[in-house]
Amino acid sequence: MPPKEKFAIEKPKPALLQELGELVDEIENLAHRKASYADKLNHLNARLSVPTTIEEICSYYGACTRDEFLSTHLIPNPYQHKNLTDTEMLWLISQVSNNLSYTPLVIYYGTILETNTSSTRGRVIDLVVFKNIKEPQQVLAELKKGRERVIHL
Repeated sequence: MPPKEKFAIEKPKPALLQELGELVDEIENLAHRKASYADKLNHLNARLSVPTTIEEICSYYGACTRDEFLSTHLIPNPYQHKNLTDTEMLWLISQVSNNLSYTPLVIYYGTILETNTSSTRGRVIDLVVFKNIKEPQQVLAELKKGRERVIHL
């Protein structure tokens, strides 16, 4: 299966983000009023790929927008992808570079890469954004260096 088919995910539709966003706002409002929100939170989590908590709902402001918060929770679990080939990892690196304006997708692809190379969280962003490495092969080589430093007991 080509990498695009294996890893491609769609951005959530604006109508879905609006609907779930209203539910998030309602849950947060209930929590601040010390009213019962458990049923609403369960309803929200039933619609998300990655469940959230009341603590996350009440603290995401400032770190991201409501749509980014929800998009991150609508993306499938990145940890399901293991034992990737170099070709797949190079494709993922290029997707990180090409989608820097869409944070949830960058986090998803970056987590897959970091999991498969034993790199620390945020390493992909560090290499692509802060160290400004443009070539996917160079990024992959740097990520694999992290694998060599892992001590296996």
